[in-house]
Amino acid sequence: MIRLAFTAVLLLAGVLAFSAFYLAKGSEGQPTEITTGTPDGPSPAAQAPDTPEVEKLFFLRGIDFENGEISLVLFQPGTEHERLIIRDQAALLEAQDKAFVNTTTPDGEEAGSLLLNMMGAPSEETIAQIFRDDVLIAAVNCPNSSCGHFADSSDIDYAGLTDFSVPHQTINDEFSTYEAYIATIEGIADDPNYMLLDQRPLVDFPLAQRPAHLIVELPNVITDDASFDPSLHEALVQSAIVPLLPDGADLDWVQVTDQGPAVLADKDNNQPVLAGGAPIVFTGAQFYSVRARINGVTTLPTDVYNALTQASLRQVDIDAAFPDFVTSRLQTDCVDCYFLKVEGGYSDEAHAFDWRSEAYYLNYYDLREAP
Repeated sequence: MIRLAFTAVLLLAGVLAFSAFYLAKGSEGQPTEITTGTPDGPSPAAQAPDTPEVEKLFFLRGIDFENGEISLVLFQPGTEHERLIIRDQAALLEAQDKAFVNTTTPDGEEAGSLLLNMMGAPSEETIAQIFRDDVLIAAVNCPNSSCGHFADSSDIDYAGLTDFSVPHQTINDEFSTYEAYIATIEGIADDPNYMLLDQRPLVDFPLAQRPAHLIVELPNVITDDASFDPSLHEALVQSAIVPLLPDGADLDWVQVTDQGPAVLADKDNNQPVLAGGAPIVFTGAQFYSVRARINGVTTLPTDVYNALTQASLRQVDIDAAFPDFVTSRLQTDCVDCYFLKVEGGYSDEAHAFDWRSEAYYLNYYDLREAP
């Protein structure tokens, strides 16, 4: 596995209309007008309004080849994976005044547009992207379906560049440690045999570290004490968890949440029982969910869960009051036909609720010559 560094910074620029073309160069220098028409002369004279003028956009013209390496990526319109990568500097320089896209088709539709320092994945309309040292500096869009297809047409001329494409393989890497992820990015920046090009993530690159984490659900608080203070219970849980954590783990937060009132529900359909159109509320206790997030682990030993259960269990006996509650409300002897339904449910033991392993993903190109 290679080791890579991320040093590039993407800059945003605007989309240019093609009544006149300007190269908003950003790091390339001051804005420079792009010449339209043929390399040997100005554009043809204006046509009649019903015959739109066809102008050529020479998309490599004005690119500075003196600083860094220029790479051109050509895309197959309508496909996700097919592309050609051209890195031959002499061939690209030779094609500066030859490779073009028509900016207006005979039926009047715009056939080419240039976006500079564009930050975004290629769309089905993107036929080319230009990179300097693996940083996007320009892209060519072609809404007309006749453009592209890795072949010259009436609307595009690659000037023979397709003959200079290099072999490449897309690498889909996954890392379980942040150190390996960052080292791979640094390796890509240092080794010209590997490049991100259009695989570079659109935002948040490189990713911030996202450590493994575990969310523990602790016993729900079931209390008839009107003075119950959730913040005091949070402090109790924190003091119980911290001494039990293994090396490399730390407590992120503890949350105690009011679940609202419990209501009487029918076991046959799991639905609240209604009286006068409203649920029958159990007034004998209040219910609170208790959760804690622990960073650095995805599980805990069984004895830790047992210790947390014993340390945080705070539940009044609702089973004793439940039969009288049912019979007084429903005048029935079938107490077992009903249960107390609480938003989110409730439990009397600590257990893992949710977890995520540390993981990072990176796609890039291996551009080494095929053996």
